[in-house]
Amino acid sequence: MILHKDQLSKFAFEMEIPDEPYLDNFSQNKTHTAYYVGDRYLKFAVEEATGIVKECMWRAPTIEDLEKRKIYPEPGHYVITIDAKEYPWEASYLTNAYEHEPVPLYKEDVGQLDSDGNSIMWDYDWGHVLNQIYYINDLKYIDGKFIKPSFRFHQHTDEDIWEDIDDHIEMCDRELARIVYEPREKEKIESCKAQWINIKDNFKHVKHWKLKYPDMPLIKP
Repeated sequence: MILHKDQLSKFAFEMEIPDEPYLDNFSQNKTHTAYYVGDRYLKFAVEEATGIVKECMWRAPTIEDLEKRKIYPEPGHYVITIDAKEYPWEASYLTNAYEHEPVPLYKEDVGQLDSDGNSIMWDYDWGHVLNQIYYINDLKYIDGKFIKPSFRFHQHTDEDIWEDIDDHIEMCDRELARIVYEPREKEKIESCKAQWINIKDNFKHVKHWKLKYPDMPLIKP
């Protein structure tokens, strides 16, 4: 519980930004300044078996106020006190109580063209940064040290997507072999198939989430 807005603390910290979205690579050393804004002192439950930091049990602007409240964790948990001045990154990740100027969009021209021959630019909005870079509810506290949460990779693998593309091409072939389509409808299916083949033949070096995929044509029952 935040007690008094005029007692909120504000502590600066640097968010590490990956070289690219979904890739666990920080070699370019990109950072972006953010500020934890909230009560300075926080008590959290920690799961003994895993070290995962769980819910916030109490928070207060001073250590004296924090200690006024008795905390009773559930069985299999113990309680730690976090000083947000010392651990602003961890306090921000756990509470989402932080602010920052927008992180510049990630933009990349991957070589695809639209129907008019213009480059298709892939971009990514970092949004509320920490929860887009790391999985939530995954910060650990083990042997007196915080261990950062797991990096958030894309939910689909390249291998899965390329298999899906093969399936789409096969689907187009099956539909083209049917005699239920008008010439204009078949043209749309042929165009869709050509686009899938173009992606398969020319863009396997590009991460699948950066690609623009063709619109699916009408498939008749």
